[in-house]
Amino acid sequence: MIPNRCQYSENIKQQKQTRIEIPLEENQPTSKIYIQDTQVIVLWDTGATDCYIDLDMVAKLDLKKISHKQPINLRMFDGSPSKAGPIQEYVETTLPLNLQSQAIIAKLNITKLSGADIVIGF
Repeated sequence: MIPNRCQYSENIKQQKQTRIEIPLEENQPTSKIYIQDTQVIVLWDTGATDCYIDLDMVAKLDLKKISHKQPINLRMFDGSPSKAGPIQEYVETTLPLNLQSQAIIAKLNITKLSGADIVIGF
């Protein structure tokens, strides 16, 4: 039997809360993650070769940007180049993965996304 929802929460400094909700339903590869009390929509993409975050979400969360040594050319699933152009920067953040408080440090390339705030490729 598959549970309808997994939840994770952890109080962090300044009473801000980070939590993750993963609805386990057919044909729904997205999750809601709360970072600094801000809802973030995550798309779990088995076809993506990397992880990405929307430029507007980086600004909204006031995340520190790190410059790539060289720009990265991003190609869409159909092979066409990204309309946002090459990726110049990324952020590093901690993402909770399960109810046992395990997390990974994720490197999220900054680009313009549509339909999700973060794309996790795996």
